[in-house]
Amino acid sequence: MKAIAYSIKPQEKESLALANGKKHDLTLISNELNVRTVSFAQGKEVVIISTYDLLDRGMLWELKQLGVKKIITRSKTTTHIDLNEA
Repeated sequence: MKAIAYSIKPQEKESLALANGKKHDLTLISNELNVRTVSFAQGKEVVIISTYDLLDRGMLWELKQLGVKKIITRSKTTTHIDLNEA
């Protein structure tokens, strides 16, 4: 599976890479998901987000157009995601 994780903090990189164990094609970037960085999700099946990444209607549709099938959040809440649209 091809996945990209946005808003990765330096202390998260090692643990995420170890947990993945080279099983998936995982791209880790420190940038937030926004209109300037959404293109990095091109060709990915999964997007992994944090509370810093706002998924409104427009962003959800953009991800869908890029071929993203699943969204995983690393947050305790989902207030940053338009759940009705998702």
